[in-house]
Amino acid sequence: MDRRHLQPPDEDGIDLAHEPLFVLGPLHVSPSTREVRSKQRCEIVEPRVAQVLVCLVQAAGAVVSRDDLIRRCWGGRVVGEDAINRCIAKVRQIADLDEAPSFVIETIPRVGYRLRNLTEAGPAIDRTVAPDAEPVPNDAPLVRGPTYAERPPPQNRGRRRLIAVSAAAALVLVIVGLSAWALHQPAPPVPMRSVAVLPIVNLTGDPTLDATTDKLTEDIIQVLARGANYVTPRNAAFAWKGKLVDERAVGAALKVRHVATASLRKADSGYRVSLQIVDTLSGRTILSEDLGGGTSDAAEAERQFALKLFEEIAQTVDDRWRAEILARPADDSDPESVLVRFDALADTGRREDIPKVEHLIAIGRTLLPKQGEIGEEFLGSVCWYYYSLLDHRYETSPGQRAVWAAAALDAATQASRAKSNTTWPHGCRAQVFAALERWDEGLAEARYIVDKFPLTAVGYESLARLDMGRGAFRDALADLTAFAARMPGRECLGDASDGGCRGALGFVDLCLGDYQAAITQLRELAVLAPQNPWTPFFLSAALELSGAHADAVSSAQAYARLKTDDRIWRYLSLSHEPNFVAQVRIVRDALRNAGLDEPARDASE
Repeated sequence: MDRRHLQPPDEDGIDLAHEPLFVLGPLHVSPSTREVRSKQRCEIVEPRVAQVLVCLVQAAGAVVSRDDLIRRCWGGRVVGEDAINRCIAKVRQIADLDEAPSFVIETIPRVGYRLRNLTEAGPAIDRTVAPDAEPVPNDAPLVRGPTYAERPPPQNRGRRRLIAVSAAAALVLVIVGLSAWALHQPAPPVPMRSVAVLPIVNLTGDPTLDATTDKLTEDIIQVLARGANYVTPRNAAFAWKGKLVDERAVGAALKVRHVATASLRKADSGYRVSLQIVDTLSGRTILSEDLGGGTSDAAEAERQFALKLFEEIAQTVDDRWRAEILARPADDSDPESVLVRFDALADTGRREDIPKVEHLIAIGRTLLPKQGEIGEEFLGSVCWYYYSLLDHRYETSPGQRAVWAAAALDAATQASRAKSNTTWPHGCRAQVFAALERWDEGLAEARYIVDKFPLTAVGYESLARLDMGRGAFRDALADLTAFAARMPGRECLGDASDGGCRGALGFVDLCLGDYQAAITQLRELAVLAPQNPWTPFFLSAALELSGAHADAVSSAQAYARLKTDDRIWRYLSLSHEPNFVAQVRIVRDALRNAGLDEPARDASE
């Protein structure tokens, strides 16, 4: 292998191990050890904070843009505003280590930041300072240099020159020694949730599809960057285009734990994409998938593959991160531990776990909102958790449901303020509004997603839920069809165990009076999930309404054998809209004729 192809793109990122010591007023800063010392105290700062401080100091009073900070301190990775704001706040705290602030960080609106040294007019970096030099007190008298008449006699000049040379040599040895020590220190761990998506290779033999594969790569990067993963930005990823790469070398250069590579080729059914994800520390391939598309239209295939690849990459990286966190001892002071434990417990969906989940929410509300991306992710989990309580339609009071709905909407609102370029706060709000039968508000949220984020399918999923609940079944059918076109083979409105897209389509066809279409959808669902009670439940109604009474009775008996609770009956109470109620009444009568009687409802519901 030609190792020249493994050389990373040229970057001017800040490598703390190679940055010299410098003084900043009364503060002495050692980038390689991340120590900031004043006369009163010594503090070790975080690596990213140290990089930002060095970057601002090196600008020598000039303004540094946010883009420059991201490029030099984050390696060009996509980061949120919170991450930069947090680092700037930490740098500002460094100024207060001494009795009087030694510098200030000025915010230049819509431009960037500038470091202004309050204690000296000259350059901030002093490359001749010894690491053990004593910081000078702020109130020390100024020392002027000797005049010509005060200079030492000629016979003493050689001795002074020798002392100066010896001191300089000692200083060089100290600096070299510190640099050598820093070079042998272990590098900070690469975040598990970090990934570089390299340009997808066009293997179709059709050069006109080069632009399609580039756009596909860009779309994946764009959608991934909206989540909590650290994603190498487009320019850094495309610097490796056309090169023979070693994933471990790419990972070291881009400082990511995972590298995703893919290729596009033609197949009998249209196009296929082969995806590989490699762990850059071990060099092991952790995912190898062959994704097929059912369309021969390249533009449509590109849109479908963008969502498929995004989901495969995001899910793989996220699952590995969660497994790593759960393998550690539980720690209520660790934001990642709290978030992952909360998600794991909330996913069980058990009513008896509600007090335990809400205990973790209480811990997270005090710990996580100040943690940038992790805090925003926590708010998302809180919203979806409370929505799941509404969606399960537990036998509870209207007052309790109102409390859960308010908690979900509050979490989504906070997340929207923290991060505006993501879909989930709007999707969660849309679903909560559907559960509350506030149709206009829900539709506004769902349509915002469709208009603002055309690459995603979640907007159509939300629209389907809302249109179904308000009795607009033909609109719901169009929504589900649009979702399926963007995510072929993917379940919506829950997974297959909850009916999913096929179950929803079967129910919609049933309410539209298209009983044969409903039977087809439900029988396809039975193949995917033979133990799912959803299928025989609604299939019995469709068969009864189509005139196949004996088959309807058999299907009803199959439901009775598979059911674990009466939750499916509650699906028939999604709303109180007249058209919904009228159509569902027909379904209920068919179920009763097939031998299924609706269970008594709790009076509190």
